[in-house]
Amino acid sequence: MRCLRDVAPTAEQLSIVSRNKPGIEVIRGAAGSGKTTTALLRLRSLIGVFLNRRRRQTQPQPVKILVLTYNRTLRCYIQELVDHQVNEGEKVHITVSTFAKWAYKLLLPLSICNDQSRTAALKGFAI
Repeated sequence: MRCLRDVAPTAEQLSIVSRNKPGIEVIRGAAGSGKTTTALLRLRSLIGVFLNRRRRQTQPQPVKILVLTYNRTLRCYIQELVDHQVNEGEKVHITVSTFAKWAYKLLLPLSICNDQSRTAALKGFAI
């Protein structure tokens, strides 16, 4: 899979990238419409916004960014794009992960019951 290099945003992408509102941004579109490129351009824009904010507030801690994807293939592709297009430096820490792996780590330690415990619990619900 070839990785995208520096891309000039279209007018539609530019309108999405330049919005600096708090909250979650959902980018929708058909396959090949530029969703990933738009998301990466948005990421670069937000990194600049938050780095400037840290400089104004004179806070020494780095900006932490979490990018979640649906599957490992997309995670690897996004990681490759981030590595080539986003200048992290010391002041930015970007984590790219799948949602499943991120959620699993967040929930650790998990306790999974054995067959006997599960059967006993289910029998308690049976009529």
